[in-house]
Amino acid sequence: MNYERGLEGLRVLDLSDDRGAYCGRILADFGADVVKIEPVTGDPSRKIGPFYKNKSGPDNSFYFYHLNMNKRGITLNLESTKGKDLFKQLVKSATIVIESYRPGYLAKLGLDYQSLQKVKSDIILTSVTPYGQDGPYSAYDSSDLVADAMSGWMYTIGDPDRSPVRVGVPQVYMHTGGQAAMATLVAHSFWEATGNGQHVDVAVHGAISQANFNAVSFWDLRKFVLPRSGPYRQGMSQVTKQLELFECKDGFIAFLLIGGALGSPTNKGLVKWMTELNETPKTFKETNWDSFDQATAPPAVIAALDKDLSSFFIKHTMDEIFKAGQKYRMMITPVNTPKQIMECPQLEVQQYWQTVKHPEWGEFKVGNCPPRVSTGSLGFIRHAPKLGEHNTEIFTKELKVKAAEMAELKKAGII
Repeated sequence: MNYERGLEGLRVLDLSDDRGAYCGRILADFGADVVKIEPVTGDPSRKIGPFYKNKSGPDNSFYFYHLNMNKRGITLNLESTKGKDLFKQLVKSATIVIESYRPGYLAKLGLDYQSLQKVKSDIILTSVTPYGQDGPYSAYDSSDLVADAMSGWMYTIGDPDRSPVRVGVPQVYMHTGGQAAMATLVAHSFWEATGNGQHVDVAVHGAISQANFNAVSFWDLRKFVLPRSGPYRQGMSQVTKQLELFECKDGFIAFLLIGGALGSPTNKGLVKWMTELNETPKTFKETNWDSFDQATAPPAVIAALDKDLSSFFIKHTMDEIFKAGQKYRMMITPVNTPKQIMECPQLEVQQYWQTVKHPEWGEFKVGNCPPRVSTGSLGFIRHAPKLGEHNTEIFTKELKVKAAEMAELKKAGII
């Protein structure tokens, strides 16, 4: 077999909803045969927009498409006796099963990890749940918004004089899916080395709690709750905050004054650019950048520097600032819009955007798998499956279910 992507030959059964779907998407991007197994009525995420031409429908969700590209898909009622039997037959040919049901649900069906081991002793089961398989919250439900709040991440986002806010584009399940994929591949490596499977328990709550970074450390070590800081960076000390987002003529740029060996060259480069333009503020002329330390500088000093930076950047465009950053070797970057991302020359060279042709939607661009490999190519393999698209291919050709029985199973609501 030609391992162009790395996971060719690996069979994965994906029972998850949008909590765990990105885990399966990552494995599919790397060549695994990921079979999306949905209820007969369809995965709930098929009802989440945006939709093609703003028309809802089981095969019109861009959200579902993004999470399930490169997978095959079937429908199966796991609560029926025949449905469970067909699933167990599929398990025999699989290495990994991904699921995101509430803890205990699969056990009631006789399809939990211990039960699946009786079908295939070395199976790997990855469970993605809101709070994990045990603990006082394990039976609670959740959502992206709830996980954002419960993890403490939301508390750190927003302006200090207003309520916490969530990140505009849902992030939680992407973080969780990435960690689930990583843990699943570690379990797969263990399987290759020992021949043993295992149960991988991935809690959304724990996965996104890692996004708190030093906010948790501040409480643990100093019993100090870092307040929300809006466009400022806070966390270098308990008293100092700095602007890190600045408005310019045609958008925003990200820049942070920092000290030491890392920040000094950037700050000196900025002063050189300001001087050549005859726009150097007094505060920048008088600051010794070799000894500047943003963590110990008085708040009034930081505020004065930020004010002068704001007055300087607003006079220039994103492109001017970006080019100056290259010329004067400054750590500075434009805050790109979605339009600018899709037109980014770097992503074009990296061949990140791939144009695909959908039988109903026409041509549009999808983002390739971000990593690149030297001995193969990653990216688009197939469109996200239509509801039940591969039922005949998998049930008839692989499991040898006859056409007459397929019709009966469909009529009975099993497939």
